[in-house]
Amino acid sequence: MNARSLYKLIVAAVFVVAFGLSSHAANNSRPLLLLYETVKGEGADAQLAQSTTRAIRNYLRETQKVDVTVFNRELPTVKRAIMERKLTEEKIASYASQSERLEVANELGFSYAAGAEILIKELEVEARAPGLIVARPIQNSADGEKSKSEESSADKEKPSPEQSAEKTIATVVEVKLWVGRTGSGKTEKWEAVGSASAAGAGERDLDNAMQSAASFAVNDIARRAFANLQRIAERTPSNGNESTAIAADQPPASRQPSATDYAVLAEQSLKEGNVALAVQQYSQAVNADPTNWKLRIKLAEAYASKGMLTEAEDELRRAENAGADKEQIAAVRERIKAGPQKSEASAESSESISQSKTSQTKSSGDRPINNALPTAVLKILEGDRLWKEGKPDEAAVAYAESIKIDSSDWRAYERLAVVNASMSLFGESRKALEMLAKVQPEPP
Repeated sequence: MNARSLYKLIVAAVFVVAFGLSSHAANNSRPLLLLYETVKGEGADAQLAQSTTRAIRNYLRETQKVDVTVFNRELPTVKRAIMERKLTEEKIASYASQSERLEVANELGFSYAAGAEILIKELEVEARAPGLIVARPIQNSADGEKSKSEESSADKEKPSPEQSAEKTIATVVEVKLWVGRTGSGKTEKWEAVGSASAAGAGERDLDNAMQSAASFAVNDIARRAFANLQRIAERTPSNGNESTAIAADQPPASRQPSATDYAVLAEQSLKEGNVALAVQQYSQAVNADPTNWKLRIKLAEAYASKGMLTEAEDELRRAENAGADKEQIAAVRERIKAGPQKSEASAESSESISQSKTSQTKSSGDRPINNALPTAVLKILEGDRLWKEGKPDEAAVAYAESIKIDSSDWRAYERLAVVNASMSLFGESRKALEMLAKVQPEPP
């Protein structure tokens, strides 16, 4: 079957599927909410702002009352709105106020829009007496020195001998969240503020505090903004065999990533300088193979690279319990104390993992496994799930990401063509089919 014939078949199938999905969605779907990226306020950095966006998205989805899409200028619906001249590229690029964001969300077909700001504040907390606590923000003066804000005359009074003057510095993470309803004829907006004290100034401490603050803000605002919405439970997630575009017997069959898969991805993340992602992937590798002490050593070294020395030491103890040589563990500890550098243990573990990967490939008789394959396949499965949940925008993004990771997998092109055609993006669908014809002229 050539690309032209396949294209006609896909378009015809899409109309049938889209009609069925729309009928189902009319009776059993949630309103759509467009979530804008979190604005970084005082003391916050870009990484924490991105984590806040993901946290708010997850907490909003957990309400089971709205479906959430994070705003992305590359979303197919955004491109279509520009193509149909409902929005301009200038409008998309320059939105700033909440009213402008609500207008963009309305034009894109969303029922709600939301956004947030995250701030980190330092407060001086003074216990003046039992039940009497005074908190004042600490601000940076012009010369860079930290100074307390102006105190009231009452605050300036010296405490009596009976009063306690114990002072501490507290780091507080604050999340300001807003949600607005679009197309209701009148402006309907809700706001909530969540705050939580951080146990320290480290990344994990700030992230934990942010999670608490974001959870409070979402729960507070959801009670008011979504009070009249029905709670609709999540559909059963898809597995590889339920794909709309690939039959169960088409290779490669879906499988759970192995410890080796995760370790290979972690090594790649380290090469790219993404230590935080490597920590996550090594943790997944260890969970998949808890007795592999070499993986635990690599996880410990990754922890140490992030300055998480307590976690690194805990992991080294587990490696020792799993059978690692005590002298080797001691050598790793010395290297960690000396500072981040590539260890012999890491090199040996990498070689062992690579050999293991090769032996698995040879024993199975399959073609050599692309190191990126597990992630690419996971992206395809993610796209399948989103497509079944009636989220073609997000499904298209997932398939496009799979293509970026592994451009040799024809299944991602086929799916992307179907999804784009379902949204009437026939030009984008044709491009995907043209690439499909190059990668796999005769799909099974």
